[in-house]
Amino acid sequence: MPYLSRISYIAIGLTVIWMWDVGKYLVLATSHDVVKMRVIVDPVSLSQANHAAAAVREDEDEEADNGEPITVRVEPASFSGPEHFRSLDGQCFQFDDEKFEYKLCPFQNATQKENNGRRRTTSIGVWHDWIVKNESFAGWRFLNGKPCDAETVRQTIVDFECGSVPLIWEVAEPARCHYHLTFKLPQACYTDPLLVYPILPQELRTRWDMLEKEYLDGEITDKGYDVRLSEILGDANLVRLEAALAAPTTDPSSQFTTLRNVATSGVVSEAVSSVNDGPSGGSRFQSVDQCQKEFRDLEEKYRRLKEFCPAAAGWDVGCYTTSGADICTRRMAINGHKRDGDVLDDGGYDEDFPQFKKPRNELVVAEDTAARERKMAVAGIPRTSSMQAPIMLLTGHGGEIFCCKFHPDGSALASAGFDRQIYLWNVFGECENYAILPGHTGAILDLHFTRDGRKIITSSTDKTIGVFDFMTGARIKRIKGHKQIVNSACTSPNAGPDMICSASDDGKVMMWDLRTRNFVKSFESKYPVLSCCFNGVTDVIVSGGVDNNLKVWDLKNDQLHYSLVGHSDSVTGIALDPTGSYVLSNSMDNTARIWDIRPFAPPQRCTRLFSGHQHNFEKNLLRCAWSKDGSRVACGSGDRFVYIWETVSAKIEYKLPGHNGSVNDVCFHPREPIVASASSDRQIYLGEIELS
Repeated sequence: MPYLSRISYIAIGLTVIWMWDVGKYLVLATSHDVVKMRVIVDPVSLSQANHAAAAVREDEDEEADNGEPITVRVEPASFSGPEHFRSLDGQCFQFDDEKFEYKLCPFQNATQKENNGRRRTTSIGVWHDWIVKNESFAGWRFLNGKPCDAETVRQTIVDFECGSVPLIWEVAEPARCHYHLTFKLPQACYTDPLLVYPILPQELRTRWDMLEKEYLDGEITDKGYDVRLSEILGDANLVRLEAALAAPTTDPSSQFTTLRNVATSGVVSEAVSSVNDGPSGGSRFQSVDQCQKEFRDLEEKYRRLKEFCPAAAGWDVGCYTTSGADICTRRMAINGHKRDGDVLDDGGYDEDFPQFKKPRNELVVAEDTAARERKMAVAGIPRTSSMQAPIMLLTGHGGEIFCCKFHPDGSALASAGFDRQIYLWNVFGECENYAILPGHTGAILDLHFTRDGRKIITSSTDKTIGVFDFMTGARIKRIKGHKQIVNSACTSPNAGPDMICSASDDGKVMMWDLRTRNFVKSFESKYPVLSCCFNGVTDVIVSGGVDNNLKVWDLKNDQLHYSLVGHSDSVTGIALDPTGSYVLSNSMDNTARIWDIRPFAPPQRCTRLFSGHQHNFEKNLLRCAWSKDGSRVACGSGDRFVYIWETVSAKIEYKLPGHNGSVNDVCFHPREPIVASASSDRQIYLGEIELS
């Protein structure tokens, strides 16, 4: 039959028949009845497989025409997870586009209905389990929908985003019959309601704590941690192992690296297959015991091999441990057939060639202080600080960390961020978190100690400035005055009364005296201000914001003194040098600059320009810092590295890896060559560097 237009008519006898093209069918409406007629555009291309697919479609059409309910392949899993999600059970949310109407019923199912005349409804998944990322609930998994063909079954992944009311924000189909929904809801606007650990029973919490300890002690590998954590989440009925083993590679939630960053059932298949089949690189053992067992087996095979093959006497089998990863390797050195240091075909190295060359800034879990010092002495690596190890990792924050600062005496570190609390850490010894100070109802964006170290000053998205007693942890004051988010708050560097300057999205730069209730001075800018600081004698305030320029405000004459022009994008961080005569600025134009703010400086006040670090799409307020002697400067970076430059030459001295998220703040220790970095990955690194 030739192709027919979407709406056409033909005359048969005296009856006019209207025809609508619906998919590959034509519905013929007459005055007597309705019949279906199949339209074949290209009869030759209708193969046996197409016949089978057509039969499936005809069955679906008959089901829709008969009005029968959708056949449920499996029953949805029982409700699990936080109780504040239970209110969604029994509700359904709808999303319409041009072709389909999608309906999501949390903890029940997800369906797709055609928007054409037939209105056929298809199951695209039944509630199965949670998706857990970064130790928080991040979405749902709906599996076992209606089959697309003999090999593919429809399934849906739901990701959470913050929203004032529950609704489906976006629907996509990244792969055939695999759907991805973005679901906005109020529960996703805060970190605490999504955390997994607090809702676990005490027994599972204890197991998780023991797992963390074993991992940090180097007793298990990343893959061992993956499998064990998935078992804990499975015992809590949050994730289901069978879903992980059957998860397709097109599942967006299965694109993970390790459960240290992402904990979800979809990663278990990767971990299990890696353990069973062997890795393409790195460790394939879950524990040291497993590695040692295989080592003994290899040693026995080696002994037998030597009996039959004298040339094999040069084989050396060993088991090595590095940074908690247990790697069994073999090295072959056949006398007379290899030069010293040659790399062999099997990936081994000569006896005298280093088997593992680790960067100095790699995190190493050491046995004890004395043994570690002996090993470093043998390796010829001098220690430059009093820390327990060259690099210390601090974990415990429940959200992104936006700021960190050392106490003026260097004994403690304060950090704060999205979780609205100030964490106090010991710098030396085990670096314990010894106090958590609440006091804000919004994320803390900036933090500073007063000159004498007795108080901590914070700025927050709750539009207030907090003043905390460092010794008691009590909040002394809650300063109100800004009408929008307070991006920065800095203390006066010189002796005398404690003065504070603050910068806000309301475009105002304010000066506060802690002895009084109200602000002392206020300067208004046309655009939001992101960072500020005093000069060395507290007679000017330097601020930077989204207008790309640094403004110097005269506190004696209460007016704008001058502007520092040079950056081509927003200035996110400002820091005063130890002499009080220069400021360092960090900008979204991916440069940092040093400015001379002395009263009678030359007209060209920009004295140095640093590049290398990056600002990314997150648009975080990346801060900057000076070393105590002013010989080095450092900046946070969106590429997950810490950048440290030599001040005079402007050359990059260190580019330190380790973080898994944007590095938002960097600070130098006031007495020792130690640098601290705070990141969106909820971690803080303390690392020693060489003496300047």
